[in-house]
Formats: sequence, structure tokens, C-alpha cells
Amino acid sequence: MNPRIFLHLYTVACMVDIYSRAAGQGSWEMLVKPLLMPLLIAWFFFSAPVRTALERWTLAALAFSWGGDVLLLFADRSEGWFIAGLGSFLLGHLCYIQAFRQGPFIFAPTTFGEQAPERGLRPIAWTALPVLAFAGFLIWTIWPYLGEMAVPVSIYALVIASMAVAALNRYRKVPSASFGMVLAGALIFVVSDSTIAWNKFYQPFDAAGPAIMVTYLTAQLLITAGVLAQRSRMDDEQLVGALTP
Repeated sequence: MNPRIFLHLYTVACMVDIYSRAAGQGSWEMLVKPLLMPLLIAWFFFSAPVRTALERWTLAALAFSWGGDVLLLFADRSEGWFIAGLGSFLLGHLCYIQAFRQGPFIFAPTTFGEQAPERGLRPIAWTALPVLAFAGFLIWTIWPYLGEMAVPVSIYALVIASMAVAALNRYRKVPSASFGMVLAGALIFVVSDSTIAWNKFYQPFDAAGPAIMVTYLTAQLLITAGVLAQRSRMDDEQLVGALTP
């Protein structure tokens, strides 16, 4: 089966979901939104057989994201649904952090001449500061309006910032295409979740729904494609090893 079929279906489902948000067609979103992550999972699964921790953690992140999508469909009914959805996405971000720590890695010197380590979160400090500063500014701005949600939202902000830092930490350890797509996806994910927080707790605005979904769906696609690009290097190395006498 050609995995691109699922990518095309994902694209169509994304457009329908975004349109349903913009047009206020809640019934359409209830039907389409639960299909989004399963289609992305199918594309990933049929593109790269699940053999290593890289694939397993990525699939787990997408699965928890699907859980968050479904739970947040009912967020307007009670705060409990929102907290459950937030928790599912938090677990998804933790899985992404683990996925970003997995090889194969390119062992190349970093900017300061250090050898890129095989594992571990050891980011270059100045690259992480803007992400952490943005997360801190967001929490500082909306803090007076969080109420009982102050602790869970703060924890979530810390985790998603850590996910972006983990994406930064892949610099010169993976192919440049993989690094660029994953980093762009992680940063757009931060923007998407920040838009949710801004709209829900601080200042609601009319275009929030479509803006959240456009950034969220783009982020998930970029991260998944970036992991696949990293995996393709693993496949190439294994092929070269098999052909080498």
C-alpha cells in the first residue's frame, strides 16, 4: 500500500476541519477531528516499519495527541474534559522529547567544538533561551487569569518548552532536513498551544479556532516528516552495511 494515500487523506481532512472551525460547523469537526492523527499515524506506520525506539516514541506521541484531540472536543462541557485533553497532550510532548533523543545520530562537532553526544539533552544555552523566555512571558501574562488552572498550565508550558529545546538539541546530530522540519514543527506547536492559552484565559478572538488548527496540524505534519527523514538515514546506513563486504 502506498503510504502517500494516507498523507493525501490527512491533507483533505485538515482542510475540512479548518473550514469547519471557520464556518462554525461543530458537527463536521466532531466527525473529522478524530480522524486526523490516525491518518498521520497510518502514513508514518506504512512509511517506516516500527523497529526501534525512534518509531515507537513517535507513534506514542501521535497516539496521545489523538487522545487530546478527542477529549478537547468536549472541553466546552466541563473543565474536566479540558484538563484531560491537556494531560493527554502533555504525555504526547514527553513522548516527543524521548523520540528526539533517539538516533541514528551524525557524530559531528557542535558550534563550540564539542563532539555531538549519542544521547541526552545538552542544548546550546543561547539557542534555548528565546524559547524559555517566550514560555515565561506567556505564563507571566496570563497568570492572573488562570485561577485553579495555574499549576497544570504552568507544568504544560514547561513541558512544551522542553520539547522545543529537545528539538533544538538535534542540531548537527541528524540530517539538516530532519532537523529543520522537526524544529519548525516544535516551534509552531509552541505557537499553537500558546494561542489556545491566550484565547482561553486571556483575550478570546474570532480567528482563534482556525489559527489553532492550522498551526497544530502543520506542526504535527512537520515533526512526523522530520522523524521520517531521520529514519531514512538509518535505512540508508543499514543498506550500505549490508552491501559492504
